[in-house]
Amino acid sequence: NVLGVRKETSYGDLQALIGNTYITVLEHLKELGGAEVVGKIIQLTHELKEDSLDAEICVPISKQLADHGTLKSIELP
Repeated sequence: NVLGVRKETSYGDLQALIGNTYITVLEHLKELGGAEVVGKIIQLTHELKEDSLDAEICVPISKQLADHGTLKSIELP
């Protein structure tokens, strides 16, 4: 189970997207309680363009949670 964000971003902004997503997940988990981060951040690239990419940033968590704002709950196979 992961919480993640999918967004088109520039290559230069990718690191900020990863950091901001991680902080948002941590804040959400703290607010809810009962779930925790259980692995390293996963960055998936769906489409590469000349000056941007369609990136999905996922944070593995200990249990499945509902979507929350820009965070989407994803169950990986």
